[in-house]
Amino acid sequence: MREKKRSRPEMRPVMLGTAVVLVLFLAGLLYLGVATWLQYKNSIIDKQKEQMLLTTQAISENLEQYIQEAQADLESLSLAAEKLDDPDLAAGAREQLKTYADSHEGAIYDVVVLGKDGQITFRIRDSQVAQVFGSTTQEGQQVAQVQMEDKTLCLMLGGQLPQGGRLCLLIDLGNYYKKQIAQLHVGTNGYVLVKNSDGVILMHPEDSQLGINVISGREELYPGVDLTSLNQLVEAQNQGGQGVMEYESYWWMDPDLPMVRKVAAWSPVHVGDDFLVVSAVMDYSDMYAPVAQGFIRLALVFLALTVCVTAMVLYLGKLMLDRQRSQAEISDLREINQALEELHRSEQAIAHQQRLQIMGTMTGGIAHEFNNLLTPILGHAELMLLDLPEDSELYDSAQEIAQAAGHCKEIIQQLSALSRKNVETVYKRLDAGEAFGRVMKMVRSICPDNVELDIDLDFGGAAFLGNETQLSQVVLNMAVNAVHAIGQKEGHIAITGRALGKEELEERGLTPPSRLWERYLCLDIRDDGCGMSSATLAQIFDPFFTTKKAGQGTGLGLSLADQIIRSHKGSITAESQVGQGSVFHILLPVAQAESVPSPALDGERPTILLVGSSAKVLQMLSDSFRAMDVPVETARDWDEAAAVLERGAVDVLAADGGLEEERALDFCLSFQGKYPRLMKLLLVERPTREVLEAKNRGLIQGWLEKPVSAQAILEEAHRLRGEQAAGATTL
Repeated sequence: MREKKRSRPEMRPVMLGTAVVLVLFLAGLLYLGVATWLQYKNSIIDKQKEQMLLTTQAISENLEQYIQEAQADLESLSLAAEKLDDPDLAAGAREQLKTYADSHEGAIYDVVVLGKDGQITFRIRDSQVAQVFGSTTQEGQQVAQVQMEDKTLCLMLGGQLPQGGRLCLLIDLGNYYKKQIAQLHVGTNGYVLVKNSDGVILMHPEDSQLGINVISGREELYPGVDLTSLNQLVEAQNQGGQGVMEYESYWWMDPDLPMVRKVAAWSPVHVGDDFLVVSAVMDYSDMYAPVAQGFIRLALVFLALTVCVTAMVLYLGKLMLDRQRSQAEISDLREINQALEELHRSEQAIAHQQRLQIMGTMTGGIAHEFNNLLTPILGHAELMLLDLPEDSELYDSAQEIAQAAGHCKEIIQQLSALSRKNVETVYKRLDAGEAFGRVMKMVRSICPDNVELDIDLDFGGAAFLGNETQLSQVVLNMAVNAVHAIGQKEGHIAITGRALGKEELEERGLTPPSRLWERYLCLDIRDDGCGMSSATLAQIFDPFFTTKKAGQGTGLGLSLADQIIRSHKGSITAESQVGQGSVFHILLPVAQAESVPSPALDGERPTILLVGSSAKVLQMLSDSFRAMDVPVETARDWDEAAAVLERGAVDVLAADGGLEEERALDFCLSFQGKYPRLMKLLLVERPTREVLEAKNRGLIQGWLEKPVSAQAILEEAHRLRGEQAAGATTL
């Protein structure tokens, strides 16, 4: 008995210590749980705020896009509005405007057209603007928020018509809100509203809130409420930025007006110099209340399982540690392998890019040198043609030299295209049968013995405007791709060409690229090669996309072909199935009539002033002009050229852009307006942006790519003077 009595006092410290440890453990666990909950709660609230902000940003971007699309529609509708002044077209124009409004399913409240006198010539609804809340200008169009007589809030887009008058497009904001915003749920009682920079509510789930000011309007509706916190929110929103803010306010849709803590996120909708504010509002408690209940249940379950899981954690921890070590080693090896593969691909790409850069530099230099060689060839060939009788053999030889030099000039221009981004294309009227017949000879030469080529061209004498060298490049590229698709097996390539009307193209399932031309040349290139999948077919015209192995293709062939055909106002499309071959359709507009020759310069021979640094080129061009009985003057520098202009009348100034091109433009600017009838031409290696801008500004009248001839300068002068005469007659 004594031993038991002694043992009890000895056990009390142990039990007390155990209890203290247990209490401390539970207190630490409780503290950890509360801290975790607070951190988790703050994290949930922050994420919810981010989500609300992203929601307002998405709505803002959608609304901005919607306004921009409406502005684009306003520009297209102006074409129909202009027809209202024409009695023969007015009925169709009204139907077109009404059809546009009906097709938007209530989104368009009204389309109003005002005449030159300010009177309304067309409208759909008989409703006037009762109040204007705000107005600004965007891209030359007026954008205003208005309230109609029937209390409908609208966004009014207005623009001036080219022939006078005004076109207004009224967008129903209530309809937009119902279709685009009302379905968005923000918490239990939350909603999204839109107001202007003055605080006037334009979109709101409660109709009684529409058209009132956020502060002053609600003070009138609900006198005595405390709007201090709401006023701080509005001031922050009126800064024109985006943000999130907590504030105290009321649920205006509840007749009891309960005051709660809310969270608002907002983003601006930029409209010209003004903006609208898209604001999402929700109850602060909605952010964490559902999660709090789940967290409590989870904490209880965790507490119950803690004891059972503790023993397993140590063992699993060891297993996981070993597994992590293994995964880390595998991950390191994978990263090293990927880095090596990426390094190898980068080296190949850099080497390929360097080769392309070298080729571009070389082609630019080659083109420059060939231009210097072709200029005297063309000039002397023209002199021979002028001096020799047409029935002599030497005349035919000189004509062959001139034609060959002309083809060389086109080839040099194609080489120059590899060393610059923007290329001016010179088009000629070409007979379709002859032009494509010549390229078919080259196609036959590239077909191997295992490929059978079938050509069926019948354009019926149709002609088109284009560059034969570029189109030959496109057809050859298509043929080469077809040969590669067939490979080493026996295959067949069929090329057919016809001149078809728009209806015939649609019957074949082809879409004309434009409705401006009645007929098109349709060239089909069909092969029975390996074909392409739908994924590959969707990317074949993308630059640098290729299915060939690295180093065997640049991926630029089809992209360049598409660019060339588009520059000819045509289109190129493809159809293909894996294992069944491919067919490419090339459409080019048929030229309707021969081009009209340019008129002469007021019926007299113009006096030409040539400015250049090369004495041989100046002498050759001078001899050519004199052989054509055209007065000519030459100058080796700008001072000498200015002296020639001062001495007497000069009709055409042809200046070599190679003689300090920027200085040439400055020289033309120096006497701008002094010689009103002087036509200024610039002779350049290639048209740069500065040259094109100078032409647009009227600093020069035109430019010619070298090599040039006297005949080319004279023809260009005739053409430009003809355009000036036609423009003056039109005015």
